[in-house]
Amino acid sequence: MKYKENGSLNGSKWHTELLDNAFEAMNNRSAIFRNEIKETLQDYLSFRHFVRHTYGFRIKWEKMEDKLNNLKEIWKIVKEDLNSFIKNN
Repeated sequence: MKYKENGSLNGSKWHTELLDNAFEAMNNRSAIFRNEIKETLQDYLSFRHFVRHTYGFRIKWEKMEDKLNNLKEIWKIVKEDLNSFIKNN
């Protein structure tokens, strides 16, 4: 069982629930990430799930290319949001 501020995360979708919660302000804290990156991070989460539950030979470069080419840019935004969250909460 995983825990969050307003209860616990259970079941097979806890990664998705945790990510969704990171975009919501709760009680005494602001949202962790800006909404502009929600779809991108959800896409990375889906890709992570696919990679963990499939054979390597089924992974196609065409499906990975954008994710890998944009990784530095999205990581920069994630770090900025995390640093801002830590500073302000």
